[in-house]
Amino acid sequence: MILYTLIALTSGVLIGSFLKPSNWKSLPNWLFVCSLLFVLIVATQFIRASGGPSWNIAPEYWAQFGAFVGGILLAATLVYQFYTFKKQKEQSELQFRKTQLQSRFYEMIKYHRENVLEFKHVLPDKEKQTTVEGRKVFVEIYKQFLELHEFVSDKNRLARHNIHSVSKLFSGTDSETISQIRKQIGASEDHQGDIKVTKFAWIDISYHILFFGLAGERERSALLTLNRYNHEFLDEIFDELENKNASYDKRDKGFIKYNGGHLHRLGHYYRHLFQTVKLIDQTEDLTYEEKYAYVKNLRAQLSTYEQIMLYIDSISGLGNQWEFGDEKNYFITKYNLIQNIPVRMLPFEIIPTLFYGFVPFEDLDWGKDQQNTRKQFLKRIMPGEDLSFLDK
Repeated sequence: MILYTLIALTSGVLIGSFLKPSNWKSLPNWLFVCSLLFVLIVATQFIRASGGPSWNIAPEYWAQFGAFVGGILLAATLVYQFYTFKKQKEQSELQFRKTQLQSRFYEMIKYHRENVLEFKHVLPDKEKQTTVEGRKVFVEIYKQFLELHEFVSDKNRLARHNIHSVSKLFSGTDSETISQIRKQIGASEDHQGDIKVTKFAWIDISYHILFFGLAGERERSALLTLNRYNHEFLDEIFDELENKNASYDKRDKGFIKYNGGHLHRLGHYYRHLFQTVKLIDQTEDLTYEEKYAYVKNLRAQLSTYEQIMLYIDSISGLGNQWEFGDEKNYFITKYNLIQNIPVRMLPFEIIPTLFYGFVPFEDLDWGKDQQNTRKQFLKRIMPGEDLSFLDK
């Protein structure tokens, strides 16, 4: 009886140490426990069959017991070796895929740099033809956006067209579409929500004009995507901007338009940038922490003005797949892609905190409550992901 008790206690201690919650998914641990239980059961039956606990057991009993236990242990060893080989193969394949991903990612970053270096833009507001290159182009694009934004949201023009409410601004569409826009950008149905929708509209209209330009009928037709807004209001804006020529074009009729657009620059730029982030985000082999580290490296390649223009692109209907589109990628928030924007430098009318309340912008002081709120949001959009690294 004492021997049986010792066997039971020994097995209980060993099994208990291996059946911790962290070890439940480990095949070797289960294999060890099952083998141990089986051997202990067989040992108990062996002792009974041999006449009880004693060291004077007949050799044939020992031989039978040893052969049986040896067979069990051999089978367990073979299973363990197969499992180990399978795990090593999986680890090797995983490392190979990660190496390939890393190589492809940094090749895409290299292409991004080269793409930016090739940017050239002749400034339309200079009396003498002046060209800027590389990242300086984004500085000028941002200036042009601010100019357009001020022009589009001019209070006198709004008064002329009696645009004093969201419904008047969106007279080209139905209430269902307006509700969908509210839902996409997280705008409530109250007065504060109306302010947010209105600010979105000014950014959306201004950026569309900046992107496609107004150099002729072809560009104007591309702006039909704005048909949800007040048509008379848009037509007046388009007519005025379309007739404006570049300052350095001194010809009588003027062929070089002031708002020539940036489709040929920004179209490919944002497609490539989006695909780079999407590549990392959709790689199942990476944890969120690893994904964040990759995209952080990409963000380090973006100048301040590149991040500002990325923010503006993501708000507009042209780039809403970054965050607010039907797919709900949340790339901007998940990876803090615009974190380095100096928020206090931007005009209040386009301040990014209105749309990205969960991004910890560097020049804003974030308290513990805000950090916890961000983590709760990330847990909601990425259930099951380990977010502990964010506390470091």
